[in-house]
Amino acid sequence: MEALQRRLATKRAPPSVQETAAKGVLERLLPTHLSAFEFRIMPEGFCGGSSCFSIANINISGGKGPEIMYVLLEP
Repeated sequence: MEALQRRLATKRAPPSVQETAAKGVLERLLPTHLSAFEFRIMPEGFCGGSSCFSIANINISGGKGPEIMYVLLEP
């Protein structure tokens, strides 16, 4: 299983490509809310070797920045 995960990791798109893809999905599904989200791809090992993600509210006074952060943590 570990060998397969390592092989798949070499074929994974770079974080910037993954973030752009996630933003593209959001723009198609919820275009008026695109500016309310921030996406980040975290480095390998951040979750102790497991795949995980995090969604968090961001408190920004004035409402001019992202309000929700979606973080994909790569295995």
